[in-house]
Amino acid sequence: KAKRNDVLAAALEFGTTADGTELPSSMVLSSLTCMRHLMYTPIDNSEDVMQFDEIVNDIRQSAIDADILSLFRITWPYAKFDQAVMYELLSLVTNFVAEHVNAKRMLTVTTPSEDGDKPTSFALQMMDYAFDVKHVPGSATLELCLKALSSLASVEGPARYWLIRSVFVDETAMTLSHALMKLRAIGSDTNDAKDVSTKSRWMKTIAASTRALGNVASFTEGQRVVLRTNGAGTHILELCLETV
Repeated sequence: KAKRNDVLAAALEFGTTADGTELPSSMVLSSLTCMRHLMYTPIDNSEDVMQFDEIVNDIRQSAIDADILSLFRITWPYAKFDQAVMYELLSLVTNFVAEHVNAKRMLTVTTPSEDGDKPTSFALQMMDYAFDVKHVPGSATLELCLKALSSLASVEGPARYWLIRSVFVDETAMTLSHALMKLRAIGSDTNDAKDVSTKSRWMKTIAASTRALGNVASFTEGQRVVLRTNGAGTHILELCLETV
């Protein structure tokens, strides 16, 4: 465990300099990738994986104790201008929250802003950014944000209820509706290479939105919110019927 904590501490330090400024992109990427892999657990119920999950949860808790949220916030403005960094950061956040209640809660806590802006949670920052790019077909950034945010609903705790009280379900339902409209406007009988490529990208957005709404609907109150919001349940049902 000491060695694992040493690796985690090194990864946290690699992300920023002593005064809190960002290091060059290659170093930031290495840091984020290192932590992303440290916090990954495969989806498997075998005894070996369950033991491995305990180890990874220790790492997640060490990250919380080391204030990993500060690293997220420091890296965020830089990531907005570097898609490679954004991808690694969002992938790390997704693995970090996983099934860990404290990690989920940490993402939703409102903290004072260092630059004088209105205090906000990191989850809300992610949400605002995600839905700014909802009109971009097949956005990997949107997909990762939806995955990380919707996973807040997977475990009983305050993060689950923060999510359903936020605009997440509304915005995701609107994203799904917009993507379906764009997809249907292209038509099913086109052979144009550009149209086929665009349809494929919109399908990625549809899949990401549907999975996110499904995650929120995994518990009773979340299910009610999804079914009552902007026709989200209707869109999902129509999509399932079309697919079948």
